[in-house]
Amino acid sequence: MSYPPAQLADRAAITEIIVSLARAQDDRDWDRFGRIFTREVKLDLSAHSGQPARVVSVEELAEGARQALEGFEWTEHSTSNIWIELDGERARCRTYVRAHHHLATTPGAVDFCSLRGRWDQRLVRAEGRWRIAEWTVGRVGPVDGDEELYRIAASRVAGSDPRKRGEHQPDMPR
Repeated sequence: MSYPPAQLADRAAITEIIVSLARAQDDRDWDRFGRIFTREVKLDLSAHSGQPARVVSVEELAEGARQALEGFEWTEHSTSNIWIELDGERARCRTYVRAHHHLATTPGAVDFCSLRGRWDQRLVRAEGRWRIAEWTVGRVGPVDGDEELYRIAASRVAGSDPRKRGEHQPDMPR
């Protein structure tokens, strides 16, 4: 399939937004994360975590991502099969995502949580750039590893885990 040059440029820009979204989460670059979205974002995590869809500010979205991810020792969001449908100043995008989260807890315990899913996004051209206005996070398979690590990682961010403050704690509750 061939596309006019303007559509190729739009497709490249949207692909860069998707790659930047994955990378901003893994790099914990919340400023870059916030620049990817419109000022208000419709966020739908219902298929991922059961939370109903809602409209949030970009600041609230970035803070939620920070709280969910910063407690992990590292994360890796890999994206593939980016499908884009352009409609003037609007676009739809679907991306397959493999998200791997690592957090060592007790010796010998499962130290990862991996998800297979997809991101469905609606984008708009705003201020001369493409930005995500709607983000749906879905799962397409069971969780591999220990999903409880999300709670443990969040407690580290909240300051309730002494290891986050530099103190030693040999065993974390599971």
